[in-house]
Amino acid sequence: MIGTEASPGIAIGTAILLFGKENQTASTDKKSKDQEIELNRYYQALNEALDDVKDLKNKVKDKIGRKEAHIFSFQEDILRSEDFSNSIEDFIKKENFSAEEAVKRVIRKYVAQLVENGDSYLQVNEDDLKDVGDRLLKLLQGQEIKINIEKNNIIIVTKKLNPSQIARFDTSKVLGIVTAEGSATSHAAILADSLNIPAVVGIGEENLQKIKQGDKLIVDGHEGLVHLNPNKDILLRYQKKLEQDRDKKQKLQKYKNKKLTRSDGTQIYISGNIGNSKEAATVKNQGGEGIGLFRTEFLFLNQNTPPTEEEQLETYREVLQVFPEDPVIIRTLDIGGDKDIPGLDLSGEENPYLGYRAIRVCLDYPDFFRQQLRAILRAAAEGNVKLMYPMISSLEEVRAANSLLREARGELDAAGKEYGELEVGIMIEVPAAIAMARELAREVDFFSIGTNDLIQYAVAVDRRNERVKGLFTPFHPSVLRMVTKTATAAKEANIKVYMCGEAAGEKLLLPFWLGLEIDQLSMNPSKILEAKRILSQWLEKDTQQVVEEVLSNNTTAEIQYYLSRLFEDD
Repeated sequence: MIGTEASPGIAIGTAILLFGKENQTASTDKKSKDQEIELNRYYQALNEALDDVKDLKNKVKDKIGRKEAHIFSFQEDILRSEDFSNSIEDFIKKENFSAEEAVKRVIRKYVAQLVENGDSYLQVNEDDLKDVGDRLLKLLQGQEIKINIEKNNIIIVTKKLNPSQIARFDTSKVLGIVTAEGSATSHAAILADSLNIPAVVGIGEENLQKIKQGDKLIVDGHEGLVHLNPNKDILLRYQKKLEQDRDKKQKLQKYKNKKLTRSDGTQIYISGNIGNSKEAATVKNQGGEGIGLFRTEFLFLNQNTPPTEEEQLETYREVLQVFPEDPVIIRTLDIGGDKDIPGLDLSGEENPYLGYRAIRVCLDYPDFFRQQLRAILRAAAEGNVKLMYPMISSLEEVRAANSLLREARGELDAAGKEYGELEVGIMIEVPAAIAMARELAREVDFFSIGTNDLIQYAVAVDRRNERVKGLFTPFHPSVLRMVTKTATAAKEANIKVYMCGEAAGEKLLLPFWLGLEIDQLSMNPSKILEAKRILSQWLEKDTQQVVEEVLSNNTTAEIQYYLSRLFEDD
């Protein structure tokens, strides 16, 4: 069975089906006889649903991280929305609908609005809306919302999973996930990946119906394949792959403390991306040499008031305790209309990714921005801290941000607070910055190429949009030429050039990044050791030839074919 790889890894286990009666809500009467009773039933279920969402948020935050816990913020916002509850009240009072029927109709209305709006970020939240509806319906009908799993070594099989179901799984028992629907960018897929549960989604309803309770399954999250009741040869092959994976992980440990140094003596830093201070330890354990991207926006989410200067400083200190000497690059707030922060007017926009966000917001709220800058400056007195502005598209933005940075220093001087000197850089993630790369390089100490947004903006592809997600690729020749132009401009200005995002850890592109003389590659912690292994092998090879060959090709397919041949014996 062929689906879409949603979470990497291989799992061999027994199928447990969740698309039967145990995963459905019972049918109910559409009309009610007593409006007051229905209203009371709804509000009781609403309070229980809110408690459940808060519990899930805290559980995910403690187990995985603040970033993943934010997935449940949208659900909490909906449940707290006056418009949501008022709409349900109207259906109960004006139409004499039961609480269940009112919930169903309001959820359908909200989903229809999201689809009509056409915003891809909101369409991702369609799953969350349905999750809210399912939770309320189960509570109204007195059904158990928890998922009780008694057997070990199981593969969850269902039509579609929502985030709350994933968060409830006992990961010591669930080895893998298979769904008929869903996408690799859904919130459920993100949670599965964070929990290291191999998952394949989108195998289709026809294939789903072929799987019976207790069937033997192999989930190949690397290739997006599901093997139903595999024969002996396939089973042995995958058991061997599992053993190879374990053996490979063991062998990779020798690269944990290895430093990568070019012939001229300069070090190439292999670092990690984090969204909260707890993740720093994971980066360290995976052999990371500092933090190449600290996404500070997650400090500001999931709370009623923005963190104070002292609270921010304490978080930065926690990271510096893990990395007292290696560089820690802190990105200033990168937030927009797709998320909400108390104290900032970030009303929803039709396209928040091309709207009011990141540095544009911070420059409009100078007091707010200087508070974060002061916290970062103070952290710089205690470690190798670097500051980075996101989504820069002009010289004016850099100069305005640096002006506020100077003001922040002055405020710390006036208060008699100690702070450190630090390097200041910008993220290169929009075409405008690349066009102005030479000029921008004269204003800063380093560039950091944000590959995720760069690809999105360069190729005009929203990676959350299922229809065009196949066009979202770091192998696009225009993307690689943009990166090359950026690296060249940085070297000409004698400043450092770094890279963060998924492409930084893309195996096939590592020789190319090496040939461009990227000074630091920052990636998902799980990719660090493998990246160190590959780069160690390529340090003595002719990577300039790789760069020339890649840039001479004019199609994505040609580039991927050429690079894949370099790894045929790997």
